[in-house]
Amino acid sequence: MPRLKYPEMRMELLGYLRKLKDLKYQMKAWVNQDFPADVQYDHLDWAIHFIFDDTDLG
Repeated sequence: MPRLKYPEMRMELLGYLRKLKDLKYQMKAWVNQDFPADVQYDHLDWAIHFIFDDTDLG
């Protein structure tokens, strides 16, 4: 099996995709600013920026 060129970037993408499909997370973190214990700050803009600006996926 070939090795991934950017495994960390793949994991970051998967994390953003999970957040984009999770309405409960979006309401809790992005709307109410109530973040999980291991997250200091998160915002929808970061997911959009990663997908459209940091990768060629857009």
